[in-house]
Amino acid sequence: MSKVKIKFTETRVVDDEYKGTPDQTVFIEGKTYTLEDTSAQHWLSRGAAVQVGASRPKKPKPPKPDPDKTDKDKDDENKDDTVETGDGDGDGDGQTTQ
Repeated sequence: MSKVKIKFTETRVVDDEYKGTPDQTVFIEGKTYTLEDTSAQHWLSRGAAVQVGASRPKKPKPPKPDPDKTDKDKDDENKDDTVETGDGDGDGDGQTTQ
């Protein structure tokens, strides 16, 4: 059987033949216990405990860099498709400088 770690949200006494005796089982509010799965589910279903270490949605990790791509490939991917017009000297005046 698998074990489950739970934290009690309220103090609970197990209702068995030991209840009311020095041997009774008590789960204290705020304390964490590792129980067999069926016992843990018993307390979880009653709202007396919450599971500890339950899997939470993780933030997606950024993709790992592709070792086959060069820095130029990466730069090309980041460029937009803007087409510059003009004389090609980059000053925007449409006239070639000599």
